[in-house]
Amino acid sequence: MMKKIPVVFIMAAILLLSSIGSSVAVQAQVSQAEKSTMTFDELGYIEKLLMGPFDVTTMYFSLPVTWDLVEGGTISLTYTHFLSGGGEAPHLDNNPNWIGGSLLVFYNGQLVDTILLDGVGQKTKVIAIDEDAYRTNSDDGRSDIRLFLDASTTCDYEVVQSSVIVHGASFVDFAYDLVRPPVDLSLFPRPIYQPSSFSPNKATIVIPDSPTDAELEAALSVSAGIGSVSEGNLSLTVIQAKDLTETIQRENHIIFVGLAQKFPQLSGITLPAKITSQGVDVAFAEEDDGFVQVAQSPWDQGHVIYVVSGNTEPALVKAAQAFSTGKLIVSGRKDLSIIAATSPVVEHEVVNEDFTLGDLGYESFTLGGFEGNYADFSFYVSADQVLAEDAYIELLTSHSGLLDAERAGMTVLLNDEIVGGIGFLGEGNEISSEKLEILPKVLRRGKNNLVMFSDLFPFDNCFAPEITSTWVNVSEDSTFHLPISSTSYQIGNRLDLNNYPNIFLEGETLEDLAVIVAKDDFVSWESAFQIVNELGAISSLSMANLKVAYADEVPEEILTEKNLLVLGKASTLPIISDLNSFLPAPFTEGSDEAVQPTFLVNYRVLPETSVGYLQLLPSPWNADKVILTVMGNVDAGIPLAADALSTDNLRSQLLGNFSILYGTQVLATDTRLGPSKEGLVAELPAEAITVSDAEAPSAEESAASEDVNSRTEVEGTPKWIVPVFVFSSLIIILLLVFVLRRESATRIGDEKEAEEDRQEELPE
Repeated sequence: MMKKIPVVFIMAAILLLSSIGSSVAVQAQVSQAEKSTMTFDELGYIEKLLMGPFDVTTMYFSLPVTWDLVEGGTISLTYTHFLSGGGEAPHLDNNPNWIGGSLLVFYNGQLVDTILLDGVGQKTKVIAIDEDAYRTNSDDGRSDIRLFLDASTTCDYEVVQSSVIVHGASFVDFAYDLVRPPVDLSLFPRPIYQPSSFSPNKATIVIPDSPTDAELEAALSVSAGIGSVSEGNLSLTVIQAKDLTETIQRENHIIFVGLAQKFPQLSGITLPAKITSQGVDVAFAEEDDGFVQVAQSPWDQGHVIYVVSGNTEPALVKAAQAFSTGKLIVSGRKDLSIIAATSPVVEHEVVNEDFTLGDLGYESFTLGGFEGNYADFSFYVSADQVLAEDAYIELLTSHSGLLDAERAGMTVLLNDEIVGGIGFLGEGNEISSEKLEILPKVLRRGKNNLVMFSDLFPFDNCFAPEITSTWVNVSEDSTFHLPISSTSYQIGNRLDLNNYPNIFLEGETLEDLAVIVAKDDFVSWESAFQIVNELGAISSLSMANLKVAYADEVPEEILTEKNLLVLGKASTLPIISDLNSFLPAPFTEGSDEAVQPTFLVNYRVLPETSVGYLQLLPSPWNADKVILTVMGNVDAGIPLAADALSTDNLRSQLLGNFSILYGTQVLATDTRLGPSKEGLVAELPAEAITVSDAEAPSAEESAASEDVNSRTEVEGTPKWIVPVFVFSSLIIILLLVFVLRRESATRIGDEKEAEEDRQEELPE
């Protein structure tokens, strides 16, 4: 007979089993964390029909820098093979040994599998990834999967077409070890930014609580540079040091920009160059040397921190400029860069009337085949050349003799306007010249962008791609003729908000731009960071070289030599008093509400209603420069105006020299065209508009009206209504339940009696 087991042993056993179960669960979580499955769709794949005899598609993606891939990864490829025209060649339909081609799968350029297309319909193939393929990714850290269709077996049958769709539900099973992100400035902008990343790129810039204009300038330069190097694809926020919370520390890469001693958070953190109360301590550095450092984040193992600083303001600005280039040279330590000097490139206003692609620094290039079908260039145009009427581009090209002349061609765009197309009707390999005339107003003062797209097809699709049957060469001796016009360029007459952002993109470094904000106006600073980040993304900066000044002490050289971006409220910007008489919509003294002088009736908005204002005008200090004001009637109105510059569907609605932003509405006009009988603000929703001062109720009347309204609301809704309604509803529900239960009992009783009667009537 089994003895009873003491309760204490039972409890111990239960606890032991629980512990083992928990341990197994933890091990399962670790194992799961070291393997991740990503579908092609999640990796950025766009489904494409690969059509034989030859076709190719490639997807690029970046993996988290905390993943160190190891052996065990696989690709699960789901594809559908189509074979059309088999009815015209019946012997193919009934030939089980006939192969419709092959699908070659490459990972980082290495062939990992060849799939024979020996049947039609959907199939799935699991492919092991060679560990060596992980180590051959590109310089920018991206990996790629390339799918190449070789259906040359169909070339013997003109009517047969072999095609393949690789489905987005295909997936890659990544096996990896978790590691800490690298602290190597030579890899910058990794790890804060990786192109084609399926995980969000996020970073936060931290500035001092009370930054000087030089510290704010350095931080804005960093923002512009990050915009440029990431092409606007990095989620960037800015905060003051006092607002750096534990959550922000854990979830972001952090970039400290300012004099290092102003960041108490850096005390105790191990950095390559020690930070003391006196600044950065590097024995062999000069006083005005700038410093960029990187270190593991002390708050989260998956992130890093950067410190962009110096012991003087000029040193800090140099460090920020170096950071903005996106390429850093290490000092001998991979986590420290010391910047002795910077030389921002300044584009001169005067350029030659005639120059070549080679003069611009571009070499001859090839389009087509595996070389790609797209090329872009930039060049600069002076104000005197913008209005020329006989400008042109002469392209020198040669092309393959295997092109289908009726289908192949190349399109050329200048500043997003089509300026011409090129056909390839001549003999192959011969040099041909094509003159593309530039219509007036297509050229822009400052930076211009030239883009070439090619559509190249061989006259026989079965030409193997390895002999590069489709190509066109464009010579570096192609010329530009941009004569100086006798017509004077009047910037005041040509200014229009729909020309933003090109009005600020005259050079490669934003050297003509100065940002003007008020002290202690963080809302305006945030908007400035957003705007310069986008300018960097659009302009592909070589280096950020903008200027910053506080509105109460703008240096004379900034007023006379720079384009100005002014942000804030009129009452906090002393510079507005000097500009007010020149503004398309000036501000009344002491008010943050713009008056619309172009309308026969002016309106006001309610005091708590947020409205943004954008105004564009020639600078009164230099007629060759422009001023853009980004302002609001209240703090919340400033980002409304800034968002209109950064959001495509809003920016496309900007016109003239004055726009009001209300919610998602853009209301634009040009004050240079004279008065309009339609009030601009009258188009706003009714609740946003108040009456004139003469009709506005006094404060006492408003208070009395509110009191009457509140009394009316209370008296119109007696307090006994709600409880009586609830009580009545409960009574009704109870009665319904009682009736239903009684009816159900009666029905069951009747059915029982009927069954008994039926049983009695049955014969024995």
